Amino acid sequence: MAEQALVFLVGLSNKGGETLKILRTLNLILAILVVGIAFYHFFIENIHYSAMIFVFLPVMFLLFGIEKIYDKQQKMGYFYITTAAIMFFTVIL
Repeated sequence: MAEQALVFLVGLSNKGGETLKILRTLNLILAILVVGIAFYHFFIENIHYSAMIFVFLPVMFLLFGIEKIYDKQQKMGYFYITTAAIMFFTVIL
């Protein structure tokens, strides 16, 4: 049921493991982007839009959670999604 809801929300179908491949690639790209921005901010030059990191991080956790649910690790997936929701709320406030 939860997997069907995620398929509806994300718009991905799990045909032949394509979804996991796409999610892992997207997570890798997003993680490299966040680490690169953080490295640049702390070691090279101060970025005026440092809140950008705190927007990408919950998105990354949300995608990690969706990936874990597709990978049949339900508890860890819902933990990631809950953590992403808490991060979104703290970024907004």
